[in-house]
Amino acid sequence: MCELVPIRFYDAELRVAVDKTGGYVAITPICRALGLSEQAQRRRIERHAVLTEGQAILATPSLGGTQETFCLRLDFGWQHCALPAQSQK
Repeated sequence: MCELVPIRFYDAELRVAVDKTGGYVAITPICRALGLSEQAQRRRIERHAVLTEGQAILATPSLGGTQETFCLRLDFGWQHCALPAQSQK
């Protein structure tokens, strides 16, 4: 299981999942912060030639116990996977 480290993203606090291979950010809270469809962004990442190499399903701690979370490596440009023009904010 990985460790969660808080970071700021727009007006939201996100948690970066850090394990022995590096840092990852969960896609769900980013989509919520920007008002985007999580499913659409996940499909976009899975189709992208570079971003797909940085995706991972990680075991992350939560209040209800460990859960699997769809994440993208920090060094794979996660902040570019959601276009601001698509956001509701």
